[in-house]
Amino acid sequence: MNLDRIKKNVPLNGDRCISTKNGEHFFTDSFVEICILSYAPYSLFENYALKHELMPFLSEPRLEKVSRLMLNPREASLSAKHIYALEQSAAAELAICAAMKKNGRPFAPPDYAYQENGQPTISNGYISISHTEQHAACAIAGQPVGIDVERGHKFSKAVAKRILSPQKEFMSDSTNADELLSRVWTVKESFLKMTGEGIPGGMRTLELIASGGGSSGKWIIKRGTEPKAGCAELLSISDRGNSVGFNCAYLSVCTREKATMHINCFESAESILKFLNEP
Repeated sequence: MNLDRIKKNVPLNGDRCISTKNGEHFFTDSFVEICILSYAPYSLFENYALKHELMPFLSEPRLEKVSRLMLNPREASLSAKHIYALEQSAAAELAICAAMKKNGRPFAPPDYAYQENGQPTISNGYISISHTEQHAACAIAGQPVGIDVERGHKFSKAVAKRILSPQKEFMSDSTNADELLSRVWTVKESFLKMTGEGIPGGMRTLELIASGGGSSGKWIIKRGTEPKAGCAELLSISDRGNSVGFNCAYLSVCTREKATMHINCFESAESILKFLNEP
């Protein structure tokens, strides 16, 4: 596995959608609709008019979570970490609405719901969400799907051993180990979200096998005796040139079988709300 070769910057095309050659097949058997929202800190709740535009697209459980922040974004009793968490929560729900609208589905509460474990659910399909600081993403598909978006960060050796399969221990000594581990984590977490296991499912049990010589960003995930437990694509999206301003964020989408991927990127809360309010 040579994740060091995967530095795929995805440009923004004219219709504000990211795709590889405007619809090139990611995998071939089905379709995955993905929406990503990028936003500046505090931007979702400091603008009075924007706050009221957000409300129709937030479910009752989400509104309960963010109500204090909507009333006073700079409330002293809320730490910056807490504010970021609430913003991520609201941004994830906007990404859900955008992905559902792109998929031709009803896209406002209660057209989606939440299970007891807090995961979203929709009728006649599968959905997955992910969020990190200043970014949220949602994927909708006709088959089980998992999505994860992560910023690159540092890993201790103890955490590295929990991420890597025994065959890949050598990577923990690499000079760019944190970058590699961030990518491995993102791909493996997208798989574990697809299966519904989450992190307790065990990243160490998964092995990544490069497809297309390791330079395409496509991966087969192997687990135990399963030769192909899942398929994933990893994208590295940076703010260089005409690419989206993710500043070294990684996005992975995982499905059981091969699928076609279409990614739509919104660079602010205003842009996603404009799309959601269009006829």
